[in-house]
Amino acid sequence: GQQFMPYTKTENQYEIKRAKELCEAVAKKFPKSEGGINCLNLINIINQPSLSIETEKVNTINDPFRTLVNYKNAPEVYFRIIKTSREEIKKLDRRDYDKLWKDYVTMKPIKSWSLALPDPKDHQQHSTEIKIDGLANGVYFILASIDENFSLTKNILAKQLIYVSNISYIHNNTQEYYVLHRNNGQPMANTQVQVWESKYNYQSGNYDENKAEKYTSDKNGMFKMKDSKDYRNILLQLKNNTDELFMDDNDGYNTYNSYEGEIKPQVFLFTDRSIYRPGQTVYFKGIVIQKNKATKKSEVLANYKTKILLRNANYQKAAELIVTTNEYGSYKGSFKLPEGVLNGQFSLLDSSTNSQQYFSVEEYKRPKFFVEVEKPKGTYRLNDSIKVTGTAKAYAGNNIDGAKVKYRVVRKVQYPIWWSWGYFKRGGYGQNEEMEITNGEAITDTKGEFKVTFKALPDESVDKKSQPTFYYEVSADVTDINGETRSGSTSVAVAYQMLQLNINMPEKIIADSLKTLNIRSTNLNDIFEKANINVTITKVKSPGKIFRERYWDMPDQFIMSKDEYSNLFPYDIYKDEDQVSKWLLGDKTLDKTDSTKEQGNWELGIRNWDAGWYKIVAVTKDKYGEEVKAEKYIQLIESSPYDLSSRPLNKPINEAIRIDVTKRNAEPGEQINFNITTGFKSIWMIRTFSLTNKKPITTYEEITNYSTSKNGIPVYEDYRGGMAVSYVFVQNNRVYKAGESFDIPWSNKELNITYA
Repeated sequence: GQQFMPYTKTENQYEIKRAKELCEAVAKKFPKSEGGINCLNLINIINQPSLSIETEKVNTINDPFRTLVNYKNAPEVYFRIIKTSREEIKKLDRRDYDKLWKDYVTMKPIKSWSLALPDPKDHQQHSTEIKIDGLANGVYFILASIDENFSLTKNILAKQLIYVSNISYIHNNTQEYYVLHRNNGQPMANTQVQVWESKYNYQSGNYDENKAEKYTSDKNGMFKMKDSKDYRNILLQLKNNTDELFMDDNDGYNTYNSYEGEIKPQVFLFTDRSIYRPGQTVYFKGIVIQKNKATKKSEVLANYKTKILLRNANYQKAAELIVTTNEYGSYKGSFKLPEGVLNGQFSLLDSSTNSQQYFSVEEYKRPKFFVEVEKPKGTYRLNDSIKVTGTAKAYAGNNIDGAKVKYRVVRKVQYPIWWSWGYFKRGGYGQNEEMEITNGEAITDTKGEFKVTFKALPDESVDKKSQPTFYYEVSADVTDINGETRSGSTSVAVAYQMLQLNINMPEKIIADSLKTLNIRSTNLNDIFEKANINVTITKVKSPGKIFRERYWDMPDQFIMSKDEYSNLFPYDIYKDEDQVSKWLLGDKTLDKTDSTKEQGNWELGIRNWDAGWYKIVAVTKDKYGEEVKAEKYIQLIESSPYDLSSRPLNKPINEAIRIDVTKRNAEPGEQINFNITTGFKSIWMIRTFSLTNKKPITTYEEITNYSTSKNGIPVYEDYRGGMAVSYVFVQNNRVYKAGESFDIPWSNKELNITYA
């Protein structure tokens, strides 16, 4: 029963219930026996309830929100909403666990209710999403209990602290912060920001919070934190009219604006090895560069004097050496490692720049022999006996005979790539499950060889139709007469089907460029094997909706109907409708049979495709008549998806954001081109352009789903080295961010070699 997994391994769902019934029968018949007493104890464990809740940390004002309830043996749960404040929370004595929970349950709630949870009566762990009515701006506790009175005895309580506000803030790797509306992502100008510094008080054992500087966001919602060379542990209190957000998240930052003030050198340290024995000599080299203020380019730094420290495993100084860079900006030196001290991770430290290089110091021996376990040739079927040969050979060339061998064979399950379509089958359920097939001992012969024989037993609980491949991992530890142990391993793949199909296609393809598929047919050793396959391509009906990211796993029980849920939470996923594999299938657009080619090219014969999602299915049979199948979902996009003339105004895209790069590589004098389109009604985007050795440039733009942001950026000589554009925006209480890079090569630095 403990192997039960919702949606994937449901066959054992009621086995715990059956175990309980068996225990009850034994306890009733033999109540005073050891078995009867053990059964009573097991019944108590099975009947033990559990309860926990998960809620998004910040929810928007007066909007209903969801809480995930994880539960077992809890058919009814009681809830309380308690309005609190940071001051009240800080007064709670968190050092006394019992008193803390007593304080929670004695707080006056603003709302209380109970809810009957779906109870399959299987004594398994389940989860469901519940609705909580919208709340005003503030800080709240959600309390849950399986007892109506929220008792502290024979009860399970769950608590979560949440915030309700329309304010959100994001920041990049610099000191720039942006205050944005959580729902529509618009900048919240004139937001008052109070910075608090949090410092640990060693006398009281608590963190003290002290007011620091204040800021006001500008028309773009931006405020810039002051420079600080020291690490600061800060909290942000943001106020915009009557709305306030003041979370207890420490927002530590340690930044210094390299475009203002002193530009410090940068050191790259290297050692001749990564591991040493005590008493050996460490040879090191350092290269020092510094950015030129005027040109913003890095240059090597000659005549740079610094002190290099050798630090032991306790970060204590073991030795030091003063070095000076030569005309090429490099220095070198060496340290003899101490003996008779604690081994572990040592390091070199450049005292001027705090640059470090770590290495290991260990008492190790150079191996005198090695072990190879050969992969058997040919292919095998399940339940065949497989013989694997291993060899132990000295580096001097002689065979290691008479050595003791301990071996182990472990079976693992792997599913084909197409089986990962779907949330709960991502990577194949049970993929990480292991089963030891055999183990034993052997002795190497005069050739240094040993044999391991095992039977390729399949996992009978795995569905044959899912086309699993069983990997039998053979590992061997060989110990010679001197006590030295070396290991070797190999794996053998065996499956029900002796053929594998793989559809190698990108997920997104421009519609008019789809002329061929790439389908490979191979044996289990990945060697091409020609096969006659039938390929069908079917249109998939998209739900035409942009879903918010779900912060927890999909629940397996449902209190609300899908219609009720969609009305309350129009942007959220009810069950699995965000998974393309769960969408309804439409018309079949292709049904063709042809043979595979070694390169994988498979002609379609169709040139005109409509935009949308499609399901590709390839089916064949292996030489034993076993069916072999592969699946792939692809999305075809318009050839000019960002040209309004080709996209009807009443048919916006169904993606949060889409970037079409029409020119990614450019030389000075040319320009790079890309366009941005959104499926949201409107987004306010923060966009940052980053260039080599230049300060990033930030721009702002509002884009609607009936418009396209077309970008053509001229490329200049000092853009060489590359360019990147990143964007970020907020929509429906989610942050969306990504970026694109563009290649502007150093073509003027290419080295041409000619021979006279």
